[in-house]
Amino acid sequence: MGDPKPSSTAQIVALGAILASYDPEYGSLVPSEAIGITTKLLAESSTWARLTSNALRFPVARKVGSLVERLTIPGMSLHYLLRKKAIEDFVRECLAAGSKQVVIFGAGFDTLALRLHREFPEVLFVEIDHPATQACKRAAIEKHGLAGANLHFISADLAHELETGIENMPTIGVAEGLFMYLPQTTVQDLLSALADQTNLGRLIFTFMDLQTNGKPGFKRSAPWVDWFLKLRGEPFLWGLDPKDIVAFLEPLGLSEVQILQSRNLQRRYLRSISADVSAAGEVMCVAKPSR
Repeated sequence: MGDPKPSSTAQIVALGAILASYDPEYGSLVPSEAIGITTKLLAESSTWARLTSNALRFPVARKVGSLVERLTIPGMSLHYLLRKKAIEDFVRECLAAGSKQVVIFGAGFDTLALRLHREFPEVLFVEIDHPATQACKRAAIEKHGLAGANLHFISADLAHELETGIENMPTIGVAEGLFMYLPQTTVQDLLSALADQTNLGRLIFTFMDLQTNGKPGFKRSAPWVDWFLKLRGEPFLWGLDPKDIVAFLEPLGLSEVQILQSRNLQRRYLRSISADVSAAGEVMCVAKPSR
């Protein structure tokens, strides 16, 4: 996570969303505005990401992309779409209930805040991310005039910097695809800082389940995926058995509202598609202050 270059994982997630948007069965899960924004963000992140995102307009490139996915983590692109769809739905529910601030840790090239901050001008949206990744995103945002006054950015290496400087108001916290890259103590410190500095209403985060070998990871992941993540400086460091989520949250003053695993997300959004078509192993948790 200390790589001075933009996160390769953030780029891969964004490219996966573009790839999945072309699928005739579930591509409609991608908000129409999201792909245009994602393409602009990737264009500023690296030559490789820009060329790859442009190439995905062509069927042969998408076939290659689908093959690579099957050889690494089958169903990964669909998993990206399902978790993003669920997170956006939860955020919208909280905003409708009166939340005034959305804080997104490790936003990467996600478009949630970029899209919703114009729809909800009375809400403050804050993205906290690694400086190198955020610098690329902000360059694209400034180039294309994508940000309004209620979208703020805070650069921080979340593995080491815990001071966020966010506002004390009714808040939704979001950490999508982040905590698996941090030690458990850092995860706990971040959540404590969020609860201390804001009037936290809901926390939406994902974490990796522990596999049969006791390590965090996706169930159908190819063995060399772990090697690739380590090579890129982004190995999985923390995971949790979902049955232990209450014991994890309680010391932080949080309680579970809902747990969603891959099968739950598929039932929610893909009723016409058979089970286990998306990658399994990452779990979504919605929590609230227990006090």
